[in-house]
Amino acid sequence: MAQISDSRIETAQRASKRANRLGQFTYNIARVVFWLLTIGVVIGLYGVYNENDYFVTSSSGAVNSYTDWDNVWVGWGILIGIWMIYSFCLAMVALVGAVAQTKAESLEIQITQAQP
Repeated sequence: MAQISDSRIETAQRASKRANRLGQFTYNIARVVFWLLTIGVVIGLYGVYNENDYFVTSSSGAVNSYTDWDNVWVGWGILIGIWMIYSFCLAMVALVGAVAQTKAESLEIQITQAQP
């Protein structure tokens, strides 16, 4: 096996550690954004429902309520569709972080094997 200088080994180790940290950072950010988005969608679903919930007072003074489910289903469908698309994109970002970590660990193994 060819000899690798100590400076090249140290440079490769630093690059590996940076890639590992970047991968972990990307994954953590994607996870936090996903949960915040999911909580926002649940709040949005409740808001769409409340927006289409009507109260009507009859002539006798009784208060009746009804929900316009046609509008609720459309609103919910739009919110869930946006959430699914954004979640897929976020999964791709998290995948980039996971690949960066895997490559960093692979580089660490290669560095360890190359050391005399």
